Amino acid sequence: MGGVLYTATRAERDLAERAPDAEGRKSPMKDPLAAAIVTFLAALVAAAVPLAPFIVLPVGWAIPVAGVLSVAALFALGAWTGGITGRGRWRDGIRFVVIGGLAALAAALVGAALKASPA
Repeated sequence: MGGVLYTATRAERDLAERAPDAEGRKSPMKDPLAAAIVTFLAALVAAAVPLAPFIVLPVGWAIPVAGVLSVAALFALGAWTGGITGRGRWRDGIRFVVIGGLAALAAALVGAALKASPA
């Protein structure tokens, strides 16, 4: 979730810098409950993306399809964010892929350190 919070905070900051209030005031803080619900739902959808292929495909096919879908979803979300903030779709798309890749690598390293094995 650290990667999600980083990218969301960065996008919000960039958007505020791009379109400040007419009087230069800070925008009001978000409702914490609404933010929590949106974060929960976003995490639920994000977790479903790499798992969905395993529901309909054999494991041998599901693994590469899950990888491709995950990278595509990360890039699409980053590109969408880049379009909203005006920073560039390619740049933010690649940034999201890198952050997601680092998160996956961190999870794999923790699993290896704990000697977790796939079931």
